[in-house]
Amino acid sequence: MASAKNILIKTTKVILWIFIVVSILVLVLFGFINTNAGKRTVRNQVESYLEKKLKTQIQIGSIDYSLPKWLKIKNVYIQDQKKDTLLYGDELAVDLDMMKLLQGNTDIKKVVLKNIGININRSENDTAFNYQFFVDAFTGNKSTTKNKDTAALKLTLTQMIFDNVGVKFKDKYAGNDFNASIKNLDLTTTKFQPDRLNFGIDNLTANGVNFFMKTYKEVDTKIENKLPVDTLTNSPYKFLISGSHVNLKNINVEIDNTISGMYYFNKIGSLAGNRIFYSIEQTKGLAD
Repeated sequence: MASAKNILIKTTKVILWIFIVVSILVLVLFGFINTNAGKRTVRNQVESYLEKKLKTQIQIGSIDYSLPKWLKIKNVYIQDQKKDTLLYGDELAVDLDMMKLLQGNTDIKKVVLKNIGININRSENDTAFNYQFFVDAFTGNKSTTKNKDTAALKLTLTQMIFDNVGVKFKDKYAGNDFNASIKNLDLTTTKFQPDRLNFGIDNLTANGVNFFMKTYKEVDTKIENKLPVDTLTNSPYKFLISGSHVNLKNINVEIDNTISGMYYFNKIGSLAGNRIFYSIEQTKGLAD
């Protein structure tokens, strides 16, 4: 009995020491990654991982964070596989509850984008856009079986702030180009369900909204069948946007269809409204 008791005591002491050593290592590691040197190490590792994963040039100026609350990335540059600029930006910041990520919930408090530029294009003889390699790298092969899970996506997004954000879209394959940019945007939401196409706006303030679109090629049936599936017209859900307060200033919209001859231009100095509602029925494309 004495021998068994001694073995139990020694085993308990060993387990206790292991626990203490592991705890100390975790604390040291946690302390290190929150230092400037630790954050530089994290940045280097992330940059190296993404370059190997995407097989293209990735540059990250700095990564800052306060675990488990927020993450900020500055001076980002991503090339596509033709060595052209896919994305560049001064700052991408996210405030989120990282602990909920472990439970399968994505709770984003705030997203901030500053001086962001995105270039999307597709050549005349290619059905894939220049960002397709990015999607393929992180999604892998698509499953051939249909996903029967109808549970709502566990995602919340409370606030979005844009400061000089723009997208350049050039699709020579389908014959559509557009440039869209927002100088300033502050959006707070009451509901954010992209999987259900349901969005609730508490307050939307935007300034310097520009949208220019040009259509210069008639799409034949063969090309149209190869275009990406329209999420709105093929979704089992109705596209819904509802909001309480909307305030838009300095809006410029220009649409030029050289095939049909239709040209539209509108310049709005100020547009405000309360209690808005917009809906598109499945495959009908009707607005309420």
